[in-house]
Amino acid sequence: MPNLTPSYALNYNYLDKLHIYRNYNNYHPRKIASRRYEDIEVSTDKLVFRLRDKKQLDIVSLVVLEIKKYHDKTFYEIRYTKSGTYRRHYLSYLFELILIEFNYNLLSDSTHTSPGSKEFWISLGRQKRYILLIYNVKTNYFRDYKNYSISKIWGIETDIQDNEIKQLFIEDLYSRGNISNDIYKFLIENITDIQDRSDVRLYLKME
Repeated sequence: MPNLTPSYALNYNYLDKLHIYRNYNNYHPRKIASRRYEDIEVSTDKLVFRLRDKKQLDIVSLVVLEIKKYHDKTFYEIRYTKSGTYRRHYLSYLFELILIEFNYNLLSDSTHTSPGSKEFWISLGRQKRYILLIYNVKTNYFRDYKNYSISKIWGIETDIQDNEIKQLFIEDLYSRGNISNDIYKFLIENITDIQDRSDVRLYLKME
């Protein structure tokens, strides 16, 4: 990846099952600041990380990981993320927790939403404390994120090469509501570079 999809196209009933039926312990961080208004919950297999509001008891953010292997390398690949109010930086906190407290490096999955996870990863790429790389699971090559244009990171599932036909295909997806306004604008503005990016991942680690 990442190929782009609108958030409304996701099956949240299925995705929520990835974290609901797990056992959790409250976690008290030692290397980063704790949370004032939320409890930190970590699944017993240390693959799901959640923030739960202390008063309302709602889950306000979560990250579900899956252990994957590519070319004999083991990765913590992100299976699902969910977050509430963006300005409260819930998801950023969970990423920091995973990277620093658990010493995991994170690999994105093959599908990003926009607006949503695409913009979140772009924001991570602006932070100097992180190293963000592009990893191709097919070729096993790592490249520096800063050396890539975003049009060569994100794409859409298609094997069409002709730009005019590709544009008609994208316009048809948009007219049927299969892509969001943000995705449509991104694809049309970068039509020449747009292709299937399902082999591309974003790889995040601490500086």
